[in-house]
Amino acid sequence: MVQLAYHRTTRYRSKPLPEIRLDVSALDRYNATNLMTAEKHPRPHLTEHDIPLNDEQLRMRESWMMEVGNWRDDHSIPSVGEHYRYMWKWDSLKAAVINARRNAPKRAATELMTLEKYRDRRTGFMPNKIFATANHKTWRDYPEAWNFNNNKVGTSYSQPPLEAWAALETYESFVRIGQKERGLHFLERIYGMAEEGNYLGLQGEHAYFINHRQNSPDDRLIGIVHPNETGRDSDEANKPWQKCAAKSGQLAVREWLHMQKLGWDLGRRGRDDQKHRIDWIPEQVRGTYWVNDVMFNAMHANNLRHMAHIAEILSLHMPTSWSQDIYIDDSAKYHQIANNVEEAILTKMWDKDTGFFYNLDKNGEKIPVPSITGLFPLMLEGIRTNQLASLLDKLESPDWFATPYPIPTHAVCSEHFDPDPEWFKGTFTPQWSGPVWIDTNQMLVEEGLVPRIEDLSHYESASGERRLARRALVLSGVIRDKTKELLANNTKTM
Repeated sequence: MVQLAYHRTTRYRSKPLPEIRLDVSALDRYNATNLMTAEKHPRPHLTEHDIPLNDEQLRMRESWMMEVGNWRDDHSIPSVGEHYRYMWKWDSLKAAVINARRNAPKRAATELMTLEKYRDRRTGFMPNKIFATANHKTWRDYPEAWNFNNNKVGTSYSQPPLEAWAALETYESFVRIGQKERGLHFLERIYGMAEEGNYLGLQGEHAYFINHRQNSPDDRLIGIVHPNETGRDSDEANKPWQKCAAKSGQLAVREWLHMQKLGWDLGRRGRDDQKHRIDWIPEQVRGTYWVNDVMFNAMHANNLRHMAHIAEILSLHMPTSWSQDIYIDDSAKYHQIANNVEEAILTKMWDKDTGFFYNLDKNGEKIPVPSITGLFPLMLEGIRTNQLASLLDKLESPDWFATPYPIPTHAVCSEHFDPDPEWFKGTFTPQWSGPVWIDTNQMLVEEGLVPRIEDLSHYESASGERRLARRALVLSGVIRDKTKELLANNTKTM
């Protein structure tokens, strides 16, 4: 099976486009390891005459991207180019998943352990962009970077917690190639700890969000401190202040300037005067900006399930009952938190009138923007049957997400929907207002629709649940096929 290799610049409008060649002549800068690998995986020279690419050509391109083009000694970068020269948190986590599924668990494990070098052990925080993995910053990282608490390490905001998912995929990859013991050793190393002053590994990751980002001890939803934390930088669903669509160059520039000022203000309010913290201190910025993002919280809940599963695996391979009990208790704890987060998503973020999920502002009010974020409760084990049915309706409706190439990042009925923003090209283009992204497609299918099919398939064939499973199966096939078609009709190697 051809994996859908993700990279930052792979985004598509929701209609077919003419082919655009990417000049990569200036990108051939590899270290000695890359040069050796390059001999094994030479860069495929693809032209418009090769379209549509066959499976072998797709595999060749993927191998080159993952092992040569985007690989930098001990980590990957999202895409070649000035802006993406660093290691980025969730891009690296998704790259680890791709490598694990390519049966390259050693490379995946290397990526994950490299990420761990940049975790703040005081809190468990990990930056979105890790500046320390490149020689210098780009102009696009300012003026925010002036107000990052430690901009020699990285940003002062993070990205969704996906690390347990990536770690579990890496372990399963080790098992597939007959190296289970090595996989268990990896899981033990990356599991980490969550103790005062030593928040490390997977436990440190979740401790940060649980200790510093929950709305309250009684409300398990976690907040983001900057729109960029979601990875959907320009998604209006994370901008409570934006009352209308910015469909002109002037409005787009104004919005970009507003975002820069927001970063500046958040940086000043989130400063650590003691110069210990890397992150913007959430307790100091949440009065200025705080949004409960549906996607972010769904990924958080899903990742807690993966944490529980990892703890279960480790408990079965501990030499003493005492050490087994520790992991069993951890598993129960993470399952319970996941249950609480899911329940909050399914009740507080659900709008029964439109049959969709919406982000919440700092006052707990819904932000009425139908973005792709509202589809991510598909990832939740506890999603109600009526909610699942409604989300499938939205995926099948041309007024929502059933565009010629699904899934657009905004619903067609959204006033912000603009899959082909001809009014302004370049830096300020709204990349999350309608264009299709490969990675969100992949996650909604493989972490959303497919598990729900498995959950529902054991019902009687005539039941409503079984009919939902059949609908989800058809949708997952359509989305996969269309996404692969997008990849096969593009000759970019980056």
